[in-house]
Amino acid sequence: MEGAVRVPVGLAVARQEEGSAVAHLLSVSVKESERRQGIGRRLLGTLESFLRERGIRTVLVEYLEQAEPSSGAAAYLVDCGYETPKPGILVWSGPVEIIRSYSFIDRVPLPDSFEMAAWTTLTQAERMFIHKGVGDWVPPNFSPFEDEDSIDPERSLVLRHRGEVVGWMLVESFDEQTVLFKTMFVHRRFQRTGRGIALIAQACRRVLNEQRYTHGYFFVEADNQDMARFMNRHLDHPDMIREVLWRTVKKY
Repeated sequence: MEGAVRVPVGLAVARQEEGSAVAHLLSVSVKESERRQGIGRRLLGTLESFLRERGIRTVLVEYLEQAEPSSGAAAYLVDCGYETPKPGILVWSGPVEIIRSYSFIDRVPLPDSFEMAAWTTLTQAERMFIHKGVGDWVPPNFSPFEDEDSIDPERSLVLRHRGEVVGWMLVESFDEQTVLFKTMFVHRRFQRTGRGIALIAQACRRVLNEQRYTHGYFFVEADNQDMARFMNRHLDHPDMIREVLWRTVKKY
């Protein structure tokens, strides 16, 4: 009809990595009353055409969902040509006070040869030591310098063995009420010895003693099977929510 007002019913948003042929799909949304008409698929297809014109050759997608991809997002993405989503990060969230009920918080002592201290104690020489170890004894996705600007250096911890850095627990203040127990790493020499659990326990105790935060998140890489089993076993609680950050990709 001539003169009819066009009302937006959907939106697709992506972010291009500067200087690369990779983009991140951030959102595809269609007004509820207009769904199940193929609008979302056409919208995404139009966005992808625009991205290809800009030189994009890979589109990455990450989305948070319950432990099984049941919301329809996985089916939608696969139908649009994306790979079957795979779990990337396991996420547990709930009130911080829940932590007081976990028995591991108070029963993980460290031998005298180990020391835990705030991240702020890290020396320049130790920083260089860790940098040189990335790709060797430090897997790249566990590098503490990847998003160092976002971590809380006072609440994050460094683990030393006989004066040498062998691990860390990175904590991030998400907002005034929410704390993220983000990345825990221990040198392979000391894995399966409880040193990582001691780091988590100490970080939890510090947060509990401060009584600053009301809500907390725990992140574990999905391929870290030993830690995932520990978290599944020890973080079980009626008020603790378990979710998965799913990942998928489409290449042109």
